[in-house]
Amino acid sequence: QLAPDLRDGVLDVPLAHVVVRGRPDPDVLDVLLEDLPGQRVELLQHLDLVAEQHDPVGGFGIRGENLERVSPDAERPPGERGVVPRVLWERVSPPDELNRVTLTCNCLLVDTGKKKILIETGMGEKWSPREIEMYGIHRERPFADSLRSIAGCEPHDIDIVINTHLHFDHAGNNGAFPKATFIVQGDHLAFAKGKPNFPGVYWDIPELTYMPVTGRVRVATGVEVVPTPGHAPGHQSLVVDLPETGRVVLCGDAAFTRENLARGEIRAPDEAAAKNSLALIRSLVGDDLDRVFTSHDAASWARWRHAPETYR
Repeated sequence: QLAPDLRDGVLDVPLAHVVVRGRPDPDVLDVLLEDLPGQRVELLQHLDLVAEQHDPVGGFGIRGENLERVSPDAERPPGERGVVPRVLWERVSPPDELNRVTLTCNCLLVDTGKKKILIETGMGEKWSPREIEMYGIHRERPFADSLRSIAGCEPHDIDIVINTHLHFDHAGNNGAFPKATFIVQGDHLAFAKGKPNFPGVYWDIPELTYMPVTGRVRVATGVEVVPTPGHAPGHQSLVVDLPETGRVVLCGDAAFTRENLARGEIRAPDEAAAKNSLALIRSLVGDDLDRVFTSHDAASWARWRHAPETYR
């Protein structure tokens, strides 16, 4: 039992690499409090919780049924980094003056010689000036122009579009490809429909043709979709076996960054499924993380080849 005066108060808890299980003895709590000048955390009700601090990318700072909220100085930046003290996450992703961190949104084109397959369609063009400023959205040109000038093809040349899932930053330009067939896991399509965090204005468009699939499905020679749930039900990744490069995996939001894969940790609505998906992705490439293209990792983006350069 905790002392009554600790049960509903505000504690300065040093969170780094601390695990507290059950209701700790006050003497144990004193040991936890004495070293680091941790973040202020409001604990409501009682401390029947698990408090667990992972490294900056991908983990929760605190979790438990009776933890209601954390204070503002444990800020959560964009990019799904979880509730992690700023003193930790800013070492990995220094924020700008508006507390924003730099992320990328990656779209990839696979040309099999017979089919042109586009993976993801980006953030779309339907942002208000206020949203563009708030989120710091920057693009050099509209998506269709990039496809034309960099990859040398028009939207009507795309035969297949694979959405790993239907969040706006992965399906935002779906409407630009009315002649393509869209491949999405059937359970994800059903889950996303009508949900406000999957705005239908970007993807639920009558002119588009969706092909719901179930499980691992071969899309073309050397191209396969593989379920990697956790971030959302029915999330999928793409496995491509190239003649010279070998196998690569395009993993959508199954891993936001390389660190998610390296540490086996990621914030997700279904954390157990998400961790299993991380392990599956690693197994698909034999733990060679250079063969995995994550969704929002600006540091990795700088190391990859960019069109018109290719992986063969």
